[in-house]
Order: sequence, then structure tokens, then C-alpha cells
Amino acid sequence: AQVAARHIAVPPYARPVRDFALARALLRSTAAVQDIELTRDIPGIGHDQVPVIFLDGEPHRARRAQLARFFSPKAIKDQHLAVMEATTGALIAQLRATGRGQLDLMSMQLACDVAAVIVGLTNSNREAMARRIRMAFDGSSFDESKGIGALIRKAKIAYKSLTFFWFDVKPAIRARRANPQADIISHLLERGYSDRAILIDCLTYAT
Repeated sequence: AQVAARHIAVPPYARPVRDFALARALLRSTAAVQDIELTRDIPGIGHDQVPVIFLDGEPHRARRAQLARFFSPKAIKDQHLAVMEATTGALIAQLRATGRGQLDLMSMQLACDVAAVIVGLTNSNREAMARRIRMAFDGSSFDESKGIGALIRKAKIAYKSLTFFWFDVKPAIRARRANPQADIISHLLERGYSDRAILIDCLTYAT
């Protein structure tokens, strides 16, 4: 909350929403659109390959319908629950063995393991991937450097994204080109997504 208070300013044309009913009505409204114009035209990515979270209206609903099977109650029960239980069991066993544990890192590992199976990022070391994802987003959103500092920040973000791509995303793409699975990367490959588009999709899920 303190970080948000320091770095997030409400613009004069906006107002905070603190009422649940109003928030629900806004989120359900077919007239609502996202205020993120920059992401609507990502260099090297066709409009039909823009990640679902950046879409509005009918394109958003159509893309969600394509992905619904990966998040259905049946998929959770038959596939994802086993991952949750296995990772939780391993984390608790490690906690009991060492007597120590950092809750945010344990939660991050659990989230990464479940998301990795859904997305298809299962061809690299899961703990190392969680570290790479954590590093990719650590503090980058709040760096307000200008000039050479901004260039250095962009270079660091690019390096971290490429590291995630080469060690985690690329091996998964290669494996699923040879042997498609019931996961999102296989789905994207089937629809002709480029490696770059798949990386951006994976980064949105990582976020």
C-alpha cells in the first residue's frame, strides 16, 4: 500500500472505486475498455496474436472462449489440483526439514508451478524459472530513471526477458512442436503464433 501511495497518482479525470456493486458493474460492462493504448500495437505481433488481457469487447470474449478449456472446473480437478498438492507437499516437507521458509517465495513457487503446467512451461527447472520470473519483474515498474538510466533499465528488462525466453519458453516451444500437449503453448502453435508472440503471452501469464 505504501509503494502504491508513492508511485500511483489518480489522474484528474478518474476517481477511485470503493463500492463493490459499482466495481462489478464496471467490470461487466460491455462499454468498458482498457486505458493501455500502447499494448494494442506491439511491434512484430499481429493484432490476432495480442494477449487476451489486452483485448476488449468481442475479441476478448472470443479469445477467452478459446482458452476456457484450460481453466475449466474439470481441468482444475483432473490436472491442476494434482500440481497444487504435489508442490504444496514438497514446500511443506522442505519447511519441516529446514525449519525455515519465506512465505512469499513459497507462494510464488506454487503459483509458478500451476501456471507453468497450464501454459506449458514444463521443459526447464521449475525453481530456476520461478527465480527468473521474479527477477524479470522485480522493481522494474517503479524505476523512474531518465536518460542513460532509462536506457540501462530497458537493457536490463530486455536481458531478463531474453533469459526467460532462452531457458524456459524456447525449450517448451521446441518440445511442443514435436509433441503437442493440452496446454496454451501448444494451442498458440496450432494457431500459428510466432516465438515472439508466444514469449509475450508467457510474460503476461508470468505477470
